[in-house]
Amino acid sequence: MTADVTYAPDRIGYRYGVADDNYSKGYHRGQDVREKGPRGGSVVTQVDAIDDGVVVYVGRPNSLLEATVVIDTGRAEGRFESHSHMADVCVSVRDRVTSGQRLGRNAGMDERPGFIDGPHDHVTITDRLDGAWMTWVGEYDPLPFMQAAYARATAPASPSPNPLEDDTMLMLKINSPSGPHLCSLSTGVFRHFIPEDPTDKIMRLSRIQDDWQDVELSELPALLRTYGCDLAIWDLQGDKFVVLDPLDGSVKSGNMWSAANAARAGVAQVKVTSEQTRAYLAKLTKS
Repeated sequence: MTADVTYAPDRIGYRYGVADDNYSKGYHRGQDVREKGPRGGSVVTQVDAIDDGVVVYVGRPNSLLEATVVIDTGRAEGRFESHSHMADVCVSVRDRVTSGQRLGRNAGMDERPGFIDGPHDHVTITDRLDGAWMTWVGEYDPLPFMQAAYARATAPASPSPNPLEDDTMLMLKINSPSGPHLCSLSTGVFRHFIPEDPTDKIMRLSRIQDDWQDVELSELPALLRTYGCDLAIWDLQGDKFVVLDPLDGSVKSGNMWSAANAARAGVAQVKVTSEQTRAYLAKLTKS
């Protein structure tokens, strides 16, 4: 079982704080967790940790609580989580446990359960390791802690992004008079796609949101500058979008420019400047 079962609303039994002369403080100091059987009485079931922590006590502090496990959760308030009336305890002192992890089970009526009217887990939350049996110690209502564990366990899982996706690459749909042109842009790398490229698959692998970013031709120079690319590396020649390959000096569709290749290029740098790049550079000069 896990916290979504153990601490479900239908498992919440005798409430903390109920006035009861059977207890030395005159009220119930803990919160009972029990599973009802087909005839309405409680039945033996698993006992699970509410929160992550380290087991700091396993023993029988008195004849009322009998077998008890105490977990140090490290919380600033309500640090120690105690479970009592147990049997078949399966954890030891210094064990690290997680929320929903099995600690043992409820003791049956013939298994030294302590002061009970039926099998259940008596949970006490205090600021002391021995707070469950030192009745003069203040305590906390355990129900909010149980409800928080249940909420965490039943929260919908967030979808895991594709491990290849880091969302730092832009997948650009560049609008032009001749139609859209598809390119990718990341730090120091600019690539133009041709129809034969599996563009949608590349986009889905590269983008967590699985989307293309619409860009106007006039916006491209500023984007290239932002991502550390040279500006004079592309042009729109007729209806063809062309990019400079710094390694061989070619200027054509489907090419890729990268800062790394430009740094080690063994060919003369061929500059290709678009009308939009010239206009952008003119604005930079005036500013």
